[in-house]
Amino acid sequence: MNMNMNIRSVAPARPFDGRPAWSFLRLAALVASASFFVSLVPSARAADARPPDLMTYQGFLVDANGMPLASSNPANYPVIFRIYDQATGGNRLWSEQQIVTIDKGNFSVLLGEGTEVPGESRPPLSQVFGGVDASDRYLGITVTISGAPTEILPRLRLLPAPYAYLARHANALVNNNGQPLVAAGVGDNLVVAGSLTANQFIGNGAGLTGLDASQITSGTLADARLGGNLARLDQHNTFAQNVQVNGSLRVGNLRESPTTSPGYGSLLLFSGGPDVSQSYDSDNSDPLWIARYNAGNDQTELRINIGDNPLNDLEADRLVIGMSPAGQWRPLQEFHPWGIRLRDRNDGNRYVDWWRHQSGFSFTMHGANAHNSGSREVLYDGDSNWDFYSDLRLKKDIVEAEPMLERALRLPIRRYRWKDEDASAKHKLGVIAQEVQPLFPDLVTESSSREGQESPLMVGYSDFGLIAIKALQELKARQDLQLAELQNRARQQQELINALAQQLADQRAEIESLRGLFASLEQRVRQVVQSTDGTRSETAAQGSTAEATGN
Repeated sequence: MNMNMNIRSVAPARPFDGRPAWSFLRLAALVASASFFVSLVPSARAADARPPDLMTYQGFLVDANGMPLASSNPANYPVIFRIYDQATGGNRLWSEQQIVTIDKGNFSVLLGEGTEVPGESRPPLSQVFGGVDASDRYLGITVTISGAPTEILPRLRLLPAPYAYLARHANALVNNNGQPLVAAGVGDNLVVAGSLTANQFIGNGAGLTGLDASQITSGTLADARLGGNLARLDQHNTFAQNVQVNGSLRVGNLRESPTTSPGYGSLLLFSGGPDVSQSYDSDNSDPLWIARYNAGNDQTELRINIGDNPLNDLEADRLVIGMSPAGQWRPLQEFHPWGIRLRDRNDGNRYVDWWRHQSGFSFTMHGANAHNSGSREVLYDGDSNWDFYSDLRLKKDIVEAEPMLERALRLPIRRYRWKDEDASAKHKLGVIAQEVQPLFPDLVTESSSREGQESPLMVGYSDFGLIAIKALQELKARQDLQLAELQNRARQQQELINALAQQLADQRAEIESLRGLFASLEQRVRQVVQSTDGTRSETAAQGSTAEATGN
């Protein structure tokens, strides 16, 4: 089919008589076939079973006067071939450039043997003619003459050869990307690359091989097709041998007939217990089982056996009860041969231990409000009191406690009964939290309660012993001070008495001295008197003599 198409040049417009011969071209394009052909030109590719990704195209070029191009000698022209999905505009699906030899207007090319146009895609031609819009494919041609590229319009629609509607032989059925979906295999075999979907399967399938149940993803298999050795969910199943479950086992309603004699009933055996199957490997040698034990008539026990190692708290076998928030296991209660551990449901590092200690039983808090040792422990060793941590190495900021005697003396001690007790209950001895709070606020705390409920006050009774000791210390200090004052006063009085006694002794010595002096004076006086009396007698005697002489 010949088609004449006038195209406008990209050169500037000039008067008709002055324009160059190539400013208007007339193209007679003869398309021998728009389908794929085997090239008659020898190819460098080795022969194989695949047809080449090439397409033949022939055309005839004349100028505006109807004269063929290269009418005298063959000439080479740069030509760009492009395939679009629309007659104008649209998407460019494929392009390549070639140097085309034109002889007396005729040219013939193999599309697919050219080179890429910079910046434009050039996929295999077999991939261009597919998709939901495969019916619309248009070939555009741009010829460069004297350095000026000119696109020939309109684009030529590509059509299949008539007998392409009836393919007698095909080696493969491909998808839009040219990848085989169904291909011929060896001999009479058919190879399907992907999944095969069909509404019905006809035939007995006796020749089918390589099938397994994992490939059946839907549908129903009739019970009649199941073998007699397969367990079914809709009927009772009897197992002749032991049943081994390597994964998890969920046990539903297990009911046994009542019994009046001691013995074990239903038994659930886990890995690690006694090997009853003689065929599976235990995790370790520890027995682990849950069993019903009928202790007597209407006396039933659920017995849980956890290992056989009653060792210390780190190595002992234990029963752990917990939960799995967000799929993460979190232990809450642990039952050991040596005690019980209760964990905080929100923080596994906070827990309380009720433990059998080497010296007795201990109550230990770990985590919350603990000091730098990581725990707070209370120990009962059978001596009628509880022992608490009090090591100097565990304490800091140690100061003398404030005075407590006056407050302790003001604290009322009450007798009371609880409100839920009747009048016959014991009249208890204690204090009232509201009366303790203004005197010793550190001893009063508010108990934790559920939301919406009143939180009663609590009193730390054990601290009253320390308060009493502190009050006694203060009382003793006060009495010691008073005693010291009394002793000082007695000492002063004794010193005064001693001074008075010394003064008295001095006075007595002075009196004795005066007495001696008086005695000496008295003796002297006597001597004087005696001497005076003697003189008087002698004088008297002389007078008497003289008197006698005178007479």
